[in-house]
Amino acid sequence: MSKQRRSAVMKEFLKYKRLSPKQIASLLNVSPGTAFNIIRDLLGAGLIKQVGMIDSRVGRRPMLYSINPSAAYAITIDMTDYDMKIKVIDLSMNPVYMEEFFYDREIDRGVNFEILVKQLEKINKKISNRAIGIGIGVSGIVDKRQGIVINNRLAEFNTLNQLTFFGDHLDLPVYIENDANLSALAEAWNSGEEDVFYIFLGDGVGAGIIKNGILYKGSHGYAGEICDSYLLKGNNEYKKVNDILSTVAIEEEVSSRMGKKIRFPEIAKIYRENNEENIRAVINDKIDFLSALLANIVTTLDPKIIIVGGDYVELGEKFLEAVRKKAKALLSYPFNVNFRIKYREYEENISLGAAYFTFQNWFDRSENMM
Repeated sequence: MSKQRRSAVMKEFLKYKRLSPKQIASLLNVSPGTAFNIIRDLLGAGLIKQVGMIDSRVGRRPMLYSINPSAAYAITIDMTDYDMKIKVIDLSMNPVYMEEFFYDREIDRGVNFEILVKQLEKINKKISNRAIGIGIGVSGIVDKRQGIVINNRLAEFNTLNQLTFFGDHLDLPVYIENDANLSALAEAWNSGEEDVFYIFLGDGVGAGIIKNGILYKGSHGYAGEICDSYLLKGNNEYKKVNDILSTVAIEEEVSSRMGKKIRFPEIAKIYRENNEENIRAVINDKIDFLSALLANIVTTLDPKIIIVGGDYVELGEKFLEAVRKKAKALLSYPFNVNFRIKYREYEENISLGAAYFTFQNWFDRSENMM
């Protein structure tokens, strides 16, 4: 079986969870005999397993197969401002282990990384050294040619070639991607949609774009860096999206109105439960800006679904319903534009996206998958 066909079949299993030979034949446009041979080879390699039969009133009941969860594991690292959330995720996309690594800025960077490498080695031993790669989610822009990250919030990593550093020390391939892009991959995988726009709204603003089932990064890897886009904010003043829609901006505006410091979780709680006029005014302002931004996204990318992640989830369904109505009202098409806006499904979608990204790359590049 060719490497390309093997990779294609495993990607379909990752997407659909369970498949029959007939379904594989249809998805790959191959003969039933070829599909059977693919199944046989994957079973022999231990990558899939038989899980039952499909109910059928005519003829023999078709066998049903799924991924073997313990066939491979991805180690994922979600980098934040102050720590790294490390997870082990099996081939069926289920987390099986989690640890945290706290970056100590009081000691040398090299010492921190030596400690981190030892921690990752111990984690791999817990799964009998069956990790097939490391997926890393970062907040900045990834320059894959140089293996470095630009404008990462954990600044100590900006000049580190993570591809060679982790790969040389752990003898594992390393896959680095922007955290919003990884979140988009995870949410697209969960929703089953192939055209997805994911927007992260928290202390910063970012986005990930899935087009025709593939992560879209643009010509220079800059696609999705929506924080640097501009919106018009009164008196012909243009401001960056990050300076208007981040939770930091909301905190500043609410605190200024109320004459005291108030954090976003409390703001969100008051918005959901009460009708405090200062908070309502600020949040309504954000509804207007976010609705306009998402309406522009629809006319530019035409996604099937827009997924909102980050701290804005705390504002609840009342906020999102207002955004839905406003965004759709701004679209003046003579026909019904059928798109959905919903909150993210997974709180830890960066880790899941990193695992998905790692497995996809493993399917494509590994000569030893079977």
